[in-house]
Amino acid sequence: MADLINYVEGGGKAIVSFHQAAVLEGAFEVAQVSSFTTPRDVYSWNAGHPIWAGVSTLTSWTDPIWIDNGDAMDAVGSGVSLGGFVAAAGTAGESAIVLGNGGRTIYNGFLFDDITDVNGIRLIENEIRFLAVSEPTTLALLGLALAGLGFSRRRKLH
Repeated sequence: MADLINYVEGGGKAIVSFHQAAVLEGAFEVAQVSSFTTPRDVYSWNAGHPIWAGVSTLTSWTDPIWIDNGDAMDAVGSGVSLGGFVAAAGTAGESAIVLGNGGRTIYNGFLFDDITDVNGIRLIENEIRFLAVSEPTTLALLGLALAGLGFSRRRKLH
């Protein structure tokens, strides 16, 4: 985790889907409020933001093996909550997606492993596109990430 924190604090871009927000709080401008053991629905709190393009509420989940399925959070510092675990935008302690560090980081308080539908995969693709820039290395990583999502989706369908 120290390498990821140093990377972000040094100006790097990152997307995280993790179940222990407290470990990365400062670097990703989030504060963990509570943990949950069953996947929770995720609602858009900023429908105009590019990560929500073509995405509706995430309601299709699986719970493969995890005991801890995520964290409800608050955005801190310059962080902005883009989605939550309740429909009412801005509800304290219920943030599910936080954009931090002036738009360089996205912290997802739910596990990508629990997503089972195209809607959730589209959200992840949108997050990657939002952070991507037009430099060859980033575009190559974007291509690998999208290919991996496609493989993961295909594997879950069979």
